[in-house]
Amino acid sequence: MNSLNDSHSFKKRILWLRSEKGRAIMQVRSKLLDAARRWFKRYRYLEVQRPTLIPWLNSSFSDSERKAHHTQELQPHTLAMLSSFEKIYTIAPYFREEKKRTRRHLNEYWCIEAERSQCDLEEIMKVQEKLLTHICQTLTKNASEEIKKSGGDTKKLSLVHNPFPKITYDDAVKRLQDDGINIHWGEDLTFEQEKHLTKHFDKPFFITHYPLGISRLFYKVHPQRPELTLSADLMAPSHGEIAGATETLDPKELLKKMKEEKMRPENYRFYLDLEGYNAASPCSGFALGVERAVKWICKLKDIRDTIAFPRFSGTV
Repeated sequence: MNSLNDSHSFKKRILWLRSEKGRAIMQVRSKLLDAARRWFKRYRYLEVQRPTLIPWLNSSFSDSERKAHHTQELQPHTLAMLSSFEKIYTIAPYFREEKKRTRRHLNEYWCIEAERSQCDLEEIMKVQEKLLTHICQTLTKNASEEIKKSGGDTKKLSLVHNPFPKITYDDAVKRLQDDGINIHWGEDLTFEQEKHLTKHFDKPFFITHYPLGISRLFYKVHPQRPELTLSADLMAPSHGEIAGATETLDPKELLKKMKEEKMRPENYRFYLDLEGYNAASPCSGFALGVERAVKWICKLKDIRDTIAFPRFSGTV
């Protein structure tokens, strides 16, 4: 694994950024973000900023011993914002708490995140596919040379058009099992399994209705099949997941689920305060990983080549 460190040391990073490929990738990244912002502006989404640190109060601590943690999404502030604005988005950093040392994970990474009120899962998937189509078509026209220098294929990128195919998690498991891959219903899909599924498609596609599990504890459940969630992951050809979407629980539903899971309501007071102000409305949202999108578009082997100064396990 030493090779993962060598080309990403700070000193060598400066030289890498001066290389033709390094410069090209950074230009693709910049133009991707610019294309996203232009699309959101065209469709009247309000750009917002969320706190990076939010307080977390554990009952075992006194008021003077409050702790904080990094936010991982627009929630819980989305519900407050959507009481005034129908459509919002942000482009912000996420911070991964667990240590992962792979070619597709960063400890600090960026997401394009959007939320809409009065919007279900089907509608938010349409928003995602329209946004990604716009990004791909814009980059094909405005960043073709940079994509070629970085190793990408503009011809294949130009073929990305909405709508995207959709399969359920049930379908995905069956396809994998039919292809001789060992997987049981209810398990999370691994990167290798996601990448295998992309062989069945020549453009991005959705996998929908994942099982209710720990990672999807606060997702809204399927009305006819409560063991499933109203969620979807967006897969890119030869790459795997680049985005995720879900219908959001309102404060009343959240409080009910917290009681079922015997969680401490005082740790989620922000949500509970919203209930009293009727701030929630049915809403859905998604998060598109900037680095994963750049990695797919530029056909890069290592996600650390998608950002100027990657933060991963072992860096400061």
